Formats: sequence, C-alpha cells, structure tokens
Amino acid sequence: MNPKVFKVIKVIKFIFKEFYFFISIKTKNNWFVYFKENFSIRINHLIKSEN
Repeated sequence: MNPKVFKVIKVIKFIFKEFYFFISIKTKNNWFVYFKENFSIRINHLIKSEN
C-alpha cells in the first residue's frame, strides 16, 4: 500500500475516533456504536481490497 493512502486512513480513523467520543458523550445511543462498527468493517474491507 502506498504510504500516502495509509496516512490519510490514519487521519480519518483519528478524526472518526474523536468524533465518536464526542457524540457518545452527547447521545450515548446504540445506533451510533452499530454504525461505527459497520464503518470500521467497511474501511478494513476497503483496505484489504486495495492490497
């Protein structure tokens, strides 16, 4: 994988984590956890299909 793509993914993951943390404090909703899990599965799938 090219390092640039990896860096972008790292940044996205970081932003998403911060965003998730903020939202979970605000709402504490289960649907968001569900969404987050599905999102990370999709991201991982995307990374794997790139290789």
